Parts: sequence; structure tokens; C-alpha cells
Amino acid sequence: MPAYEDPTPLTASECFSTRRYDFVTHATITTGQQNVWVPLGIKENVVDGIHSFGGDDNFVSTLDGDAQWLVIDFGNPKKFTQVLLIAEASPNAAMSLLKVEIRIGNTTTTTAPPAGLEEYTLFGKFPGPATPNQEIMITSNKPVSARFLSLRKFDHQFIFAVGHIEVY
Repeated sequence: MPAYEDPTPLTASECFSTRRYDFVTHATITTGQQNVWVPLGIKENVVDGIHSFGGDDNFVSTLDGDAQWLVIDFGNPKKFTQVLLIAEASPNAAMSLLKVEIRIGNTTTTTAPPAGLEEYTLFGKFPGPATPNQEIMITSNKPVSARFLSLRKFDHQFIFAVGHIEVY
């Protein structure tokens, strides 16, 4: 299937790819408080469809435990079996991506995050620790359907940072 459509189709060639469609790209993301000391570590980096394996395109939270979460809204339910997490590029990955839960749901939570994230169904866990740029694939043995996907870090000794997320 075409992976890219040129805005001028009369003069363009089709581009085909075997890469699967990533539901996270251009989804809406809500997070706990961003770490102001890392001005480039904004939440939109996680859903922009680009990961350079550098240190400037991560999402980085504050140290506050109530800030160490994110929720991705696909807009409508998507069917998927895999969630790929990519750790940040720095050696801090061992502390910034560990004890993470991934949960899924189809409605907004009745209680504000992070406590409300418990209302979602558990998709998987990553006990950690991660290594720099580690690709962590969490797989369900059968397809699930969800509009929302959340990540929450339960070890609050250090910030929460994630380099990239993809959902297939």
C-alpha cells in the first residue's frame, strides 16, 4: 500500500513501504508536568512520527510522582497488538524508564490522572531498567481495541522520560 501520497499526483511516483501504520503519529497527547530544565523535551515529540535517537526529541517529566504519566488519544478506537517504547538516548534511561505500566481504554477516566489511569485495562508492563535507545516491544497475544493508551511510571526516584512510542 502507498505509504506517502504526493500533493501533486500527476507528476509524482508512488512510494511503497512494508512499514506498518503507526496509530500514535499525530494523535493527541496529555501528560503530567514537563520538566522546564529540558525545554526541548516536550510531549509532542512522542506523537510526531519522528525519532532521531538523539537527546532532544524525548518527553521529559518533572521529578514529582504525580507528573510521571502520559495519555495518548487516538481520536477513535484503534485495533492493535503491539506497543513499542523507545527509551531516551542518555545513560539516564536506566532510571527514567522503569516500572512502567501501559493501560488502554475507550472512555475518558472519571478521576483525573494519574490516579484515574487505574480505570483503564492493563495492556502490559515494563519493569526496566532501560538502556539508552532501547526498543521495548510490549505485545498482546490477541488484538485489542482502544481509543486511549496510557503510560505511568511507578518509580519516582528520577524523572520519567520516553524517547518515542509507536502502536501497531
